[in-house]
Amino acid sequence: TWLFSPKVEFGEILDTTCEKEVSEWVPLEYRNENIDMIVGLEFDFEWRGPGTEVASQFCNWVFVGRKNSRNLQVIVDTVINQLKDIARANAVGIEGITWEMLPDVVNVTGPKIMTIAIMQSLEQLLGRPVDDRDYAHITRPKLVGDVLIMPGVSFAALQNKNPTDQGDPLVTHHYEGLWKKEQVQAKERKKQKEEQERQQQGSSSSSSSSPSPASA
Repeated sequence: TWLFSPKVEFGEILDTTCEKEVSEWVPLEYRNENIDMIVGLEFDFEWRGPGTEVASQFCNWVFVGRKNSRNLQVIVDTVINQLKDIARANAVGIEGITWEMLPDVVNVTGPKIMTIAIMQSLEQLLGRPVDDRDYAHITRPKLVGDVLIMPGVSFAALQNKNPTDQGDPLVTHHYEGLWKKEQVQAKERKKQKEEQERQQQGSSSSSSSSPSPASA
């Protein structure tokens, strides 16, 4: 059983169009393999060397995972841990997190954290380091451990400048980014609140430093 997971809100696909039947995504050579998850490259860059952050990253507006996916569980656990840290820093429960508390939505739930989680999951499975060198600049699907990695054209053709040597686009992402508006509004509210607090502190300081009127 597979879980097809595009960006969804209130049961509707927001900004992703499927261009080819999902049943056709997996090449014949891999159809009998143990595939736990299918992901596609959003950013496709060279490995930057030991100790550097991951350069190539998997998009998370669409992916496919088996029911009870091992890799997907690692991703969820990683995001939950991030949210717990944010909640702890703001002295609230996870349910109390607001937009203003998030440094950036992408940093908490975006492609980078998803990619790092998958690489850590694959390292546990394969017993070796996994990095950009395993999948950067692929021109056709590649199975790494139990994750089938699709080339940039598959899920993020526009982001990868519409390459012509990687097969056909499987999905078109329309970049609606409905969450961005809420994030911008939240940052503006936070900025206004901080400005008000600075003004109040300034007023308090001025009042406390003013000389008291002389007694009659």
